[in-house]
Amino acid sequence: MSWYPVFFYSLSFGAACLFAYGAYRVIKDIQQVPIEEEGWLGTMAESSIRGNPLFRVMMFVVQLLARINVNWNLGAYEVLIKKKLDAAGRPWDLKPAEYLGIKEASAILFGMLTFGIYLLVPGFSPALVLLVGVLGFILPNAFVNRQIKERQLSILQDLPFCCDLLTLAVEAGLDFGTALERVVANGPPGPLRDEFHMVVQETKIGKTRKEAFTDFADRVQMQEISNFVGSIIQADRMGTGFAAVLRIQSAQIRSSRFERAEKAAQKVPVKILFPIIIANLLSIAIILVIPLLSAISDIGL
Repeated sequence: MSWYPVFFYSLSFGAACLFAYGAYRVIKDIQQVPIEEEGWLGTMAESSIRGNPLFRVMMFVVQLLARINVNWNLGAYEVLIKKKLDAAGRPWDLKPAEYLGIKEASAILFGMLTFGIYLLVPGFSPALVLLVGVLGFILPNAFVNRQIKERQLSILQDLPFCCDLLTLAVEAGLDFGTALERVVANGPPGPLRDEFHMVVQETKIGKTRKEAFTDFADRVQMQEISNFVGSIIQADRMGTGFAAVLRIQSAQIRSSRFERAEKAAQKVPVKILFPIIIANLLSIAIILVIPLLSAISDIGL
């Protein structure tokens, strides 16, 4: 049996998988609200994850690496990790040293698996061991970046509605602090309500409203939130009415969401072009090239 059909059929299957993945990424990018269905790390309950023996072993190794990392002077890199974890909502209450330990454990695991393949497979390049180890070190960033993106989209979804609730409460005669507490109590559950709850708690323990909202903007790292916080601080400092400012912010945020949807839709043709080209080229190769190669193989050339 000739190996040419198997080779090209494998390429065709890979092209189909690439096309499906490209279509999946396009759909994800044009969505302006977070999807309800998350990955296996998101759908599993936290208690079941923590009860998993593999998770316990991994966290034991991570804790050992984290103790070593604490002794290092990470400096700006630790600040960068902290900002990334804050933007992701502090998954599993990870500290910067622990997150770095997860990256190191992932690099060690991938490196050991690749090294085992290197010992068993002759001709396997040893440079791939180092390359896969680096890939394992980078891989946890993909999970955190996804958490950041979904959290930011959820906040962007809830912010106009929360602005409307704040506007109604302020127009009803409540001061802004009390109105914010009402939003925390009655607003839609999600990251935005959690952040507002943190703002309320920080103001109760002694922080000024400006400091609490500035920390809120620093944690979320979104332009829309920065504009919202800037307007609130400006209105508080100038003594202007909060209701008019909140109504304007609500309209601007809805407009920003619409512009994001338009930009994402404009990128769809470019993103889907490459998988389509690959699938078409491989289809042509299967139709034209495989019979020719099979004929050449049959006559012994």
